[in-house]
Amino acid sequence: MNKLTKMLSLFLCLFILGACNQSKTNQNQPSAESDEQKKKPQLTHITNTDFRIQCEPANRADHDPPQETNLLLISEKLSTPVLIATEPSCTDITDTKAFNMPDQTAFAKSGYYAGGGYYYYGLVQNDTLKIYRQWIEEPHPDNDSNAAQTEYVLFKTLTVQPAGHTSVELHNNNR
Repeated sequence: MNKLTKMLSLFLCLFILGACNQSKTNQNQPSAESDEQKKKPQLTHITNTDFRIQCEPANRADHDPPQETNLLLISEKLSTPVLIATEPSCTDITDTKAFNMPDQTAFAKSGYYAGGGYYYYGLVQNDTLKIYRQWIEEPHPDNDSNAAQTEYVLFKTLTVQPAGHTSVELHNNNR
């Protein structure tokens, strides 16, 4: 064998050996993607039946009407109730179709008072509770003969972390 062939053979052997060692090193190190997946908290599985709205006095005597009501989101999946809104009243909505709400709502409430108010409903989609609201107003001489009514808009979203991570993310999505 001549000197050039020996050098090429040696170089080829070192190259192959280096490639094999690099492959083993990469197998022993966790990938960045798996680290990212581990860092990302998994959501707790939720359904529409996991939630209800409880109406409680807001104890704000300085407002008209004197008795406002807090709409509190209640669930065994939450460590504490979550305030959704404060309204002048709180009424159950049993006929969701009459108010253009989906059939499978988690809850439906209205905060209607003196001719106008917000209507709320919750809907679970992909382990996220989405809370929608709509403004509805009765017709009166100061406005058109038709009642003022807006479309339902996404008002808040809520995701529940596993028991070890009891934080709740609640985001306002106001117009």
